[in-house]
Amino acid sequence: MTANRLSIEIAGRALYEAELGDSPLGVIASLESQLRRMEDKLDAAVVSETESTERMARLQQSLTGGFQHAARLAQLRKKQAALNDELQASKGETMAVSDDLGES
Repeated sequence: MTANRLSIEIAGRALYEAELGDSPLGVIASLESQLRRMEDKLDAAVVSETESTERMARLQQSLTGGFQHAARLAQLRKKQAALNDELQASKGETMAVSDDLGES
């Protein structure tokens, strides 16, 4: 008793295999098993599509909403610029004092 493999291609998308044995009941059971698997795969694909669609909607909403910390970021950038200016000014004063000390 040699079992044969039956391949079923559906609309060029997927390949499903079933065992073809000597028993007609075995063939039917194998085909039914593949049908159940197709239903499970379809259910999983529907759930995945739904989750992906919901995630995409959330991401699109977050993209159009702008950066929620933009005002704070602008405030901190101004503060950083002021600190940088102070550092540059004090650096110039330090260099001027150093030059004065060197001339004595």
